[in-house]
Amino acid sequence: MCVKQLQSKGLTTFVEDYLLWHHFGKKTKEENLDLVHAFKQSLHTVLSPRNLSLFINSYLRRTDLQIHRPEPGSSKKVQSLKCSTLLVTGNNSPHQDDVIETNSRLDPAISNYFKVSDCGGMPLEEQPHKVATSLILFLQGLGYCKFSVLNKCKIYCLEIKA
Repeated sequence: MCVKQLQSKGLTTFVEDYLLWHHFGKKTKEENLDLVHAFKQSLHTVLSPRNLSLFINSYLRRTDLQIHRPEPGSSKKVQSLKCSTLLVTGNNSPHQDDVIETNSRLDPAISNYFKVSDCGGMPLEEQPHKVATSLILFLQGLGYCKFSVLNKCKIYCLEIKA
């Protein structure tokens, strides 16, 4: 419905509300007014309604990754991610259930799940320090950072392996 409205009528109030919910969730939309205002402004000035409708259509028609959690001790081969994975979602994200479901399909030995508190659907914009800290700790756990110092204002990662 959103795609058809974008193609026929352009950016309507309904489409704008849907996109705001999709990106921020209800709580962030109500509390982080500066971020919401900047996003609304970019919707009206930067994005072409036709291109946006094509993007949303491709998002809605995406296929499942077909990954499954490998069972420990089983010789049965299943398709799963073989690289270390960090999944990040906001505590009030409208897509939190999807991220949890994806996490349940990953190998727990090489995957990590981080739920950012006081955050909606855009953790990088709403809580960048918390996301950066979790990323540094994730990389440190993989052995890419030998030493890290975390404090309230700055994050340092020393002796990064190449």
